[in-house]
Amino acid sequence: MEGQKKTKFINSIAAKISMMTLAVVVLSVLVTILSAITASRKTVSAAYADYVMDLAAISAETVDLLPAERGYTEYNSVLSYVSMRNVDSSYVCVISPDCVLLYHPDESMVGTTTDIPAVTETAAEIRAGRTPEDKVVTYEYNGTTKYAGMAITNKGNIVVVTADEDEILEPVNKMMMEMIYASIIVLLVCVVIGYVVS
Repeated sequence: MEGQKKTKFINSIAAKISMMTLAVVVLSVLVTILSAITASRKTVSAAYADYVMDLAAISAETVDLLPAERGYTEYNSVLSYVSMRNVDSSYVCVISPDCVLLYHPDESMVGTTTDIPAVTETAAEIRAGRTPEDKVVTYEYNGTTKYAGMAITNKGNIVVVTADEDEILEPVNKMMMEMIYASIIVLLVCVVIGYVVS
């Protein structure tokens, strides 16, 4: 008898309406989550792009104040503190127009050359006698997407402040997972209530 009632409900118009309503709600929730995440990613990306650019510009101004004879110790005394708050992957480096690292938090990198396209293109402009505008770029390095603010010093060196995109967008990804979990719980509660009421 109970099996027949369930079968009747499954085949009933009420069940079909319930299923259609559930499908519409699920679709609406998915569209809302995707819209919120897309907008959040754009907003966070824009905010961090401004942040990384400001850090690069301030660092370039600071480097300009260093004495003409400067080495790792002088750079490190003013740049070792430069990083994006709560972004462990962020750091600053100074690169010559010949793409040689003049400063890097890892002292063993100093004196090596970089082949990051955004840096090499900027360095080529400087060598050609042009002064490129400060800018924010994204690039791939060892399989990781990086944000970088690039500013030019008065002596034509390139100051780069960089950070991993994954770490920058981590709060957005966390928010997305929380929204998905909350939506699943609400949908399950609605399904149970709909079943009990019908």
